[in-house]
Amino acid sequence: MHPPTHRQRGIAGCCLVAVAVLAVAIEVYAHWNPRRYLSLWPVAGVPPTVAVVLAVPVLLAATVLLTAPAGRLRTAAVTALLALLVPGCCIGFVKNLFRHDGYQPVSVFTTAASPDGRWVILGIAYRCTCDSDGYYNEFHLRSRAGWLSREAPHPLAVVGYTVHKPRGQQLEIVRIALPGDNTIEMYTNDGALHRTSFDPADLTIADQFEACGEELTHLCP
Repeated sequence: MHPPTHRQRGIAGCCLVAVAVLAVAIEVYAHWNPRRYLSLWPVAGVPPTVAVVLAVPVLLAATVLLTAPAGRLRTAAVTALLALLVPGCCIGFVKNLFRHDGYQPVSVFTTAASPDGRWVILGIAYRCTCDSDGYYNEFHLRSRAGWLSREAPHPLAVVGYTVHKPRGQQLEIVRIALPGDNTIEMYTNDGALHRTSFDPADLTIADQFEACGEELTHLCP
């Protein structure tokens, strides 16, 4: 079998560079995610990001080996590229070590859906792995469009709780409705009705709600 020609090595090197550039571009867009597509969230996670960070120097080093003439310059270039694996491994280890610190979601539940099924509001319960007396629920507006499903840039409401007071004596959102016309209605256990609206184009919500002050008994925009 004949060894690959210079042209064949060049084509292979170009393919490796193209794969590296494409992987970086996908990761950058997944982290940017201006329209907040849910399908891109796993791509922006720690394992895929670290995999790309480690793969790119290897691909570029392989490209140098394929296309550059043998000599000290090629050896130095390959060594420098492979040396980037060390900080890449360190960054990945640190990110993986700290990503589970603090409050983490423990349950996700649907609280409302629009009559046409295009919009849904999810409740997400957060608990802290640390020694904390507080916990909270967030409510998020999402679209239902398969791979193009999106989430609003900010929560509709955040309701905090403390273990020092019975749950019934603290603020609770008892019902959320999406009656139509891009309107959202929230009913709380103090008998109040809170109404707001959202923009279907970018899912921005006119009002964001949270507990007022430190009493945790009323909801305020």
